[in-house]
Amino acid sequence: MRCIWTATILVLAAAQVRADEPVTVASPDGKVAFSLATGQAGPAFSITVDGQTVLTESPLGLLPTEAPPLGPGLGIRNKQVSDTDENWTPVCGTVSPVRDEYRMLQVDLAEAGSNGRALTILVRAYNDGVAFRYRVAGGSGEYRLDGERTAFHFAEDAKAWALPLKGFRTSYEGKYKIGPLSSLGESLIGLPITLELSGGKWMAITEAHLEDYAGLYVASSPQSPKTLLTRLSTRGQGPAVVRNGSLETPWRVILLGRRAGDLIESQIVSNCNPPSAIADTAWIKPGKVTWDWWSKWMVSGVDFNGGINTATYLHYADFAAEAGFPYLLIDEGWSWWENRPGPDGKTTRVTDITRTVKDVDLPAIIEHCRKKGVRVWLWLTWSHCDTQMAEAFPLYEKWGIAGVKVDFMNRDDQWMVNWYYKVAREAAKHHLMVDMHGAYKPTGMNRTWPNMLTQEGVMGLECCKWSADITPEHNVTLPFTRMLAGPMDYTPGGFNCLTPDRFKPRDSAPFVMGTRSHQLAQYVVYFSPLQMCVDYPESYRGAVGFEFLRWVPTVWDESRVIDGYPGKYILMARRRGAEWYVGGMNDGQARALKLPLGFLGSGQWRMDAFTDGERCKEVPEQIRRVRSVVRPTEALDVTMASGGGCAMRFVPEGGAETGNTLIRHLIGLKFKPELTAQQREEIIAASDLLPGQVPEIMTYEGGPNTDRRGLSAGIDYAILLTFRSHRDLQTYRDHPAHRAMAEKYRPWLADMVFVDWEVPQK
Repeated sequence: MRCIWTATILVLAAAQVRADEPVTVASPDGKVAFSLATGQAGPAFSITVDGQTVLTESPLGLLPTEAPPLGPGLGIRNKQVSDTDENWTPVCGTVSPVRDEYRMLQVDLAEAGSNGRALTILVRAYNDGVAFRYRVAGGSGEYRLDGERTAFHFAEDAKAWALPLKGFRTSYEGKYKIGPLSSLGESLIGLPITLELSGGKWMAITEAHLEDYAGLYVASSPQSPKTLLTRLSTRGQGPAVVRNGSLETPWRVILLGRRAGDLIESQIVSNCNPPSAIADTAWIKPGKVTWDWWSKWMVSGVDFNGGINTATYLHYADFAAEAGFPYLLIDEGWSWWENRPGPDGKTTRVTDITRTVKDVDLPAIIEHCRKKGVRVWLWLTWSHCDTQMAEAFPLYEKWGIAGVKVDFMNRDDQWMVNWYYKVAREAAKHHLMVDMHGAYKPTGMNRTWPNMLTQEGVMGLECCKWSADITPEHNVTLPFTRMLAGPMDYTPGGFNCLTPDRFKPRDSAPFVMGTRSHQLAQYVVYFSPLQMCVDYPESYRGAVGFEFLRWVPTVWDESRVIDGYPGKYILMARRRGAEWYVGGMNDGQARALKLPLGFLGSGQWRMDAFTDGERCKEVPEQIRRVRSVVRPTEALDVTMASGGGCAMRFVPEGGAETGNTLIRHLIGLKFKPELTAQQREEIIAASDLLPGQVPEIMTYEGGPNTDRRGLSAGIDYAILLTFRSHRDLQTYRDHPAHRAMAEKYRPWLADMVFVDWEVPQK
């Protein structure tokens, strides 16, 4: 770690600074500036970016319970400025290491007189945003707070992507409203809120280090449609926050960028949280997980019924091992329960999360998973977790459980915020990772408690079971809104795809809107260290594109947004180790983009690309699978269909090509006339899997015969492979995967044609 603290630049003490002398702090690059001024109405701040004012005369201060607002009458007593520049390594992040570089301004304010109240405002000016928080010095007794005077007054009627909510009891699962600030009305708005400003500027507002405090929301001001007021979550009557002694609020974060993608790349939310509270984090392991609930315990081709039973969980565990996934999630229904009559005569359901229902042999499942190299996660409701945590967590550690998925909190009042920290702390004592569902937005807690792998707080793919709200447009909005807050357990990976006009919600084995490439891309675009693969095993086995799900990591060393606009499209590149991955997602409008490959650095790279197939309008599952060698000097043409996408993997080539020639291998397939369309698709799908199974295949292309002159001897489908040498071609011919495919599908073909030729290389 490198850490540089500059001594205090300026201290003004004793005398109060005149009200007409604002205090300003600029970012390290000098392009972002935060100014604080005092006046009769109290302190207010403004922010400029590249000299352009984006926020102006925005009030600061607190609203103590049963006391006058803390703001009017405050004057500046002293200030100090310091610099920080340090690196830290996250356990599970989007970049590693993370640079934390900012200029800090501390302003101490006080009311006049010997008994005047005091308030300190801490400001961090980053190159890509600003964060500020309040501090009240400790006293005797409780400090009670109803809210904050904090507001955001915009210099213009900016375009907003806002999440309207009905109240503070919320799981943040809703649709975004898009329009000018003045059109938001009086709805409560969940954070983050994203805004497009004039001059190509972008902004998002959220919070960081929410601990022992109430969650923050915003709402339009009835008097000023360009102003967002703040609201603190409450559980009911009474103050929003009660603290003993001193008070320090969360950071109020303002992300800034010259393009929408800059907001995604920012690390301010993580940087504004304390370092890890867990000394040894080696047991915290991100990864992908197979999940039973989304498909409603669907199985096929087996001799038992899918459901909450041992056989189903063993079936999913076997698939996880086969796919190389480290985890199996056992969702609701596994724990013992019974209905009991209550004292009022009404039936009460009693649950015990240390026991299982009779059809689930959890010890046998855990042991089976252990032998397969898979570990188990268990789903819990938060209320049962709360009442049995002290007993259940040590027991889960003894059983070898990897983590818990806790659900249905749907609140972020101060009590519930503290409960999140309790869960993380107690889980860490017993080496349990945590996934919060029915959750509020992240605020960077996963830096301090890295066993808190991910949170929901989003309208995700589960809604396909009961609504048509998960549209491609919604999916492309999320990276620029909800994902700015932190890890997002959207639960991607539906392989049964339909176009929006044909989509219908379905509870069992649901459909998803858009193409399969759109789903694959979510594993690159959406960040979640614990990443679900929602579909059932038979939906994945042998499916084109599933190999990408096996390859793609869930945490990253580098992340770059190539291009994008909220609700329209995104093209993103992420690196893990030596490999790069690219994900592209599209709304309902087909579009062509350029993908410059300069992020690869140098050398040559083997690319495996999964893009929308030619017939994806009729068959959204269709994928065009291409393997080729590319160089950083190139720019690829990326075409995405309506609701489409692309997913790519780039692996550095190990050394020079073998020899001075490449070998092209052409295969022509003539299907038997009696073959069904489904059988033809099965052959094509099996062929498309070969590049992921045979490393010697350098490039792969395939497509239906479009010869209209009738000169191709009735060939229906052609496949073109490239190899570095005749030896590699022979290795492919002898490979077990190729031989098994040929043995299975040769009887389905009326004829096959093979052509080989050499291509000299310069």
